[in-house]
Amino acid sequence: MDKELLLQIPAEITKVTTMNHDSLRLQVDTQENITPVAQAMIFGYKGKIGVFAFSKSEIKEEELIIPNFKPSEEDKKSPSQRLRGVLYKVWEHRGKQDRYKNKCDFEIFYRQEMEHIMDEYKKVLE
Repeated sequence: MDKELLLQIPAEITKVTTMNHDSLRLQVDTQENITPVAQAMIFGYKGKIGVFAFSKSEIKEEELIIPNFKPSEEDKKSPSQRLRGVLYKVWEHRGKQDRYKNKCDFEIFYRQEMEHIMDEYKKVLE
């Protein structure tokens, strides 16, 4: 294991929230005096998929057993595929209606919402 990739800092799990698909959201609060290098590493990990390890004491490299890890199918989707999936859920939640309360199939809803998103970004450019 590359020692540069292993980050160990004093921290406390302060909150656990149940999420969809039997997953958990962990809130981890670091202790004081986190070095700038450790802070930079943490910010570099933001949005990345990895393996989380926690121990009440320091973990020695030879004790660390990392399972074979493969990203889920969702992690393999492109951002546009993920957006389409979210829009599908919104369409279902709205009772298969568009923003004007008209019944429509998903393809019509999707195109309307994409136009709306693009229009909002075009306003930023004006």
